[in-house]
Amino acid sequence: MRIRMTRLAAGPEGVCRPGREYEVSRERCRALGAAGAAVEVAAGVRVMAALTDLDGIGPARAELLAELGFESPADLSRATQKDVKVIADAARGVGLETVQEWVREAERWR
Repeated sequence: MRIRMTRLAAGPEGVCRPGREYEVSRERCRALGAAGAAVEVAAGVRVMAALTDLDGIGPARAELLAELGFESPADLSRATQKDVKVIADAARGVGLETVQEWVREAERWR
């Protein structure tokens, strides 16, 4: 199975680095997925691994979003309108429209 790493992982098979894709056994895919360290990559499907893959979100904004409970694009894709307001209020200089666009972009990757 093909996976894309979301976190650094090391084991007897070696080191797997975030953002890179690897061929692994079904068992290892399930174990890494359960640990939140990887996601399965379907044939021909691009997988977004990090909030910084979204337009307009750099490391500082990704850190802020993580502090608010949104650690991945999948988390952000489930944001409610109340969440959008909380994010916009916390991210100085970022308006509601921008946060809504981040959510829409994250939804396209689900």
